[in-house]
Amino acid sequence: DVEGAEPLVLRGARRVLERSPNLVAMIEFRVERHLSGEGPEEVLAFYESLGFGLYLLRRNGDVEPAVARAVLERASRVASLNLVLRRR
Repeated sequence: DVEGAEPLVLRGARRVLERSPNLVAMIEFRVERHLSGEGPEEVLAFYESLGFGLYLLRRNGDVEPAVARAVLERASRVASLNLVLRRR
């Protein structure tokens, strides 16, 4: 949990990400500006640019595929949500 610095961490780990095609990450997501200065829409676009699909983590542990618009909509109704990033 890096409290809004997720895009910065992933940028710093770019070489690890490139060498890890099966990597799965769980990220806390909020509809607010991140420490990198990016808005939530830009952050989701960045995750997708890294080749990650977006998945919402349900309370029962299941993951639900989602598009950025659905993530933003759901996140706007809660304080934060858990987003799973998984390669497509």
